[in-house]
Order: sequence, then structure tokens, then C-alpha cells
Amino acid sequence: MIGELRGTRIHYSLDNLCAAFGYTRQAWYNHLKRPQLQVFQEHIVLERIKEIRRELPKTGYIKLCKELNNGFLKTLGISMGRDAIFDLVRANGMLVKNKTEAA
Repeated sequence: MIGELRGTRIHYSLDNLCAAFGYTRQAWYNHLKRPQLQVFQEHIVLERIKEIRRELPKTGYIKLCKELNNGFLKTLGISMGRDAIFDLVRANGMLVKNKTEAA
């Protein structure tokens, strides 16, 4: 909403717009920066998952989570929970089918 109002012919200052909606300037700039950071982190995690899968192609989701959370993500300062990793793997079509489902 703030971004839409800034693009109108009437020029509003960012301070006035943020005050009107109850946000700080810092919150506005953090909001702008967040999606880029998240996309970058997801790209890094996906590349690591691909490396793990090259070495062990049938590695399941649970083992991937343990592998990522035990060292890789902590060293990079990325916090990504179990469900976020699952959503990322599923969205990119990288889930491994269970042996019982495949049979």
C-alpha cells in the first residue's frame, strides 16, 4: 500500500506514509529487503540439497533436514525449519518417493 501511494502523482514523504499506517521507516526497508534475502537463502539451500543428492540419490527428506540443520545452515547463519525445507523440496519437485508407494 505504501509503495502504491508513493507512485501516485501526489508526492507523499515516506515518513508521513509510514506514520499513517503505523510503521517505521526501518520496517519499510526491512520489508523491501526480505524477499531478496529469502530467495537467496533458498537458492543456497537448494544447491546444497542437489550436492547431497548427487552423492546419495535416494536420501530422504528427514535425512536431508538433519544433514542441513546439523552443520551447513548453522555455519552460514541461515535459519530454516523442517517445514520450510519440506516446502522448498516439494516446490522444486525433489521429493523422493517411499519404497512402499513406488511398489
